Amino acid sequence: MQLSYLISFLACTTRLSIAYPHGLENRAGNQPSNDAVTRAVDNFARDADTVSAALNNLPTLTDKNEISTTARRAFDAESDEDNQRSVLAAAAGGAGDRSNSLIMRFTPAVLDGLDAIARAGTIDAILQNLPAVERARNPNILPSITQLSNAALDALGINNKQAKNFPPTTGTSKLAQIGGNGGNGGNNNNNNNNDGGRDNNNNDGGRDNNNNNDGGRNNNNDNRNGRN
Repeated sequence: MQLSYLISFLACTTRLSIAYPHGLENRAGNQPSNDAVTRAVDNFARDADTVSAALNNLPTLTDKNEISTTARRAFDAESDEDNQRSVLAAAAGGAGDRSNSLIMRFTPAVLDGLDAIARAGTIDAILQNLPAVERARNPNILPSITQLSNAALDALGINNKQAKNFPPTTGTSKLAQIGGNGGNGGNNNNNNNNDGGRDNNNNDGGRDNNNNNDGGRNNNNDNRNGRN
């Protein structure tokens, strides 16, 4: 009789731990302290900024060692994010379930892509993996970090701190620009060979640069996305 009761109790507890992991953590007295949550918010933001900087920078790199080092730095920061996520999820409880789930769902894709780039250290690896990394991270992970952080702060009544908003990274658009400037063969002759064979059209001398002042500035608008 007692054995049967014990088995039923363990089975019920297992089902509850799967369905409501954070609720059980909190009821067990494992809710993080205010200081722990504040540190986790700051560390999460630091890690996210490290990854974003790497993703924005990778398309500009050509040296194998530099590519590998940059991607590995981002991989390590992305891995460390999970330590911060677990603290914030425990503090936020049900209010953070959706954002926590999105982070957990899409982080493996980011880690896989960064690991592939770090191992290969090639431009081809960047071309093959960076777009998928940003598709997973920009719309899902970045806003969820902000939401989960704020949910944890609110749950503990920490009113003097607000989580950071993270702009989407623009590595993929940089790859497209690099490909457009150097990977389309004859299509680029008009842009790169202004002095060859077209002298009759260049009567304005040094004024050609005015036409290019808008090039490369589109990212400024993209970097504002995701900010409140």
